[in-house]
Amino acid sequence: LETIFVAVASYRDWQCPQTVESAFSRASHPERIRVAVVDQIRFGRDTPCSIPPGGPCEENPNQATCKHLSQIDYFTVDADLSVGPVFARHLGHRLYRGEYFAM
Repeated sequence: LETIFVAVASYRDWQCPQTVESAFSRASHPERIRVAVVDQIRFGRDTPCSIPPGGPCEENPNQATCKHLSQIDYFTVDADLSVGPVFARHLGHRLYRGEYFAM
């Protein structure tokens, strides 16, 4: 089965939840996608990427992100401790688990 690994390095990006949601909602075979997000945020000020665009999964479980939650890994880092996009991408690619394609 050909699977796709998508690594996302996000620095205080308020659109990150929409990006993850879009990856699954637009896919012909969303069951073949696995997403790893390195979410660099300021705690208490930024919305984490792990909260879907339509609100928490408990409130709105029909979102594509919620339906495929087991295929998403989130690694959250305090933005003040971030050391740049290259290291964030490195962390994201460390979450690779042998998928056929990687992005």
